[in-house]
Amino acid sequence: MSKSLVWQYYVRGRADDNRKIGPCRLCETKIKCSQSSTSGLWIHLQRSHLDEYEKLKNKSKTIKEKSQGTHQQTLVELMSNAAKYKPDHPKQKKFDRNMIDMIFHSGVPFSLANSVSFKELVKDSDPRIKIKERHTYSKCIKNMEKSVKAKIKMLIKNNARGFLGLTSDLWDDKKQNAFCSLTVHYMNNKFELVRVTSAIKFFGSARHTSETLLILLLRKSKM
Repeated sequence: MSKSLVWQYYVRGRADDNRKIGPCRLCETKIKCSQSSTSGLWIHLQRSHLDEYEKLKNKSKTIKEKSQGTHQQTLVELMSNAAKYKPDHPKQKKFDRNMIDMIFHSGVPFSLANSVSFKELVKDSDPRIKIKERHTYSKCIKNMEKSVKAKIKMLIKNNARGFLGLTSDLWDDKKQNAFCSLTVHYMNNKFELVRVTSAIKFFGSARHTSETLLILLLRKSKM
């Protein structure tokens, strides 16, 4: 007899072709399955009775976790629970770089690093990957600020010809958070207009007046 918990929702029986047949106790739908597989029973439960499916899935997971604590791990299990990559491992470095790029370019919140579902996704892909805390990724991006500023200064110094023009812009995001940017305009040696956004600052809840904007820009220039 099958030990699968899913049978509690079905009535055991036999079809004419000697395959197992299980009329569903919830809706009386008849589901055939092979001698060694109950996948059809699980699929029907998931599609037609999702609440019961989730309860049974969680129960099965709990039983599996308890049983894993009482038996010796196999070689496959030991491999899946291998030690995390060291910080300088190529795969770990590539993941951290991709994580920072995703946060920076796609506007993904730092809290993604603490998301349980995201951790499960990464674990299923490669259990040896270590997801850093969101504060660590925030710190990495802040450290990148110095490098970006240095490149902007070098770019302007080596390519700007004549006077520089400065403009500022204010906008709100979808959550009504206000931001202020400072953009540098200059002509290069090919007489082409170049625009470089050198700084973006959280504006806060202050009124968008010229006095408030000036205070913010002066404060930013001293940083």
